[in-house]
Amino acid sequence: ADASRTVFSTLHRNRLERDDITRWADGIGEALPETINFERNQIRYDGFPALVDRDSSVSIKIFDESQAAKHSHRRGLTRLFMLELAEQVKFLERGIKFSPLAAYQYVHYFPESRNHAQDAMRTELVFAAFAGTMVDDADVEIRGEMAFNAARVAGKPKLAANVQALAHAMEESFAASADIRKLLEERYVKSWEHIGPEIEEQLRYLFQPEFFRDVPLAQLLQFPRYLRAIVLRLNKARAGSMERDLEHARAIRPLWQNARKLNDWLEPKAAEYRWMIEELRVSLFAQELRTPYPVSLKRVAKAWEEIGGKR
Repeated sequence: ADASRTVFSTLHRNRLERDDITRWADGIGEALPETINFERNQIRYDGFPALVDRDSSVSIKIFDESQAAKHSHRRGLTRLFMLELAEQVKFLERGIKFSPLAAYQYVHYFPESRNHAQDAMRTELVFAAFAGTMVDDADVEIRGEMAFNAARVAGKPKLAANVQALAHAMEESFAASADIRKLLEERYVKSWEHIGPEIEEQLRYLFQPEFFRDVPLAQLLQFPRYLRAIVLRLNKARAGSMERDLEHARAIRPLWQNARKLNDWLEPKAAEYRWMIEELRVSLFAQELRTPYPVSLKRVAKAWEEIGGKR
């Protein structure tokens, strides 16, 4: 795949590609096409134009894979909205408060932020809120100036509430993460070899690098429930239901291994399956927290056959 991308990048030169874009109207024009075609040596190639996030600006790049283009375009759009609403970004960041405990837990997962954890959390959280409010909630895929402007007008009044909701969810999630780490250190829990490694792995996959930028806002708001479910699971195990825990763990394990086989968790069908696994964990280990839709071992197994079993 890397070799193919290298060949592709040397084959085409397209007038669409440009850098240093900070406003849609100044750098993109009326619309960005979904695909372009070109020929080299009598071979036809398909390219997929998309925006690319460059932090202080965005670029237009032609990708050789449609899914990679979609991922990049979502981030690029988010950055462009943030650039055009730079004053609101500053205002929102100033209004975010995190406890020292939440910052400490954030550093546990992202040690590179050790000296600036609060700032790093604010930056990532505002990015996630912009992506969820401006891009994911848009009625159509944003490829034109009219759609971009409409999304900006519709989303701007919702930003402050979404930022605060996400900040509260992450504060609760990281606080629960601290409780989980204390529970995992208890001698009785440590003596059961399956539960510690499983929960550590679950946390790693929840708090993956750049999870704020990749996980949709609606899903990020479910994180407190997922973390509370882990706390409940551990407390039930401590109270004497470890055998039951092991039974559930063995049932989930092959379904989780299926999820790990998927190449791209950002692809919609793969994402659907991945989050079904998380809901299944809630259903089995912390049923009292409830799930937003019915989920069971059979339902998840069937979803794998429909979504991932063909891969």
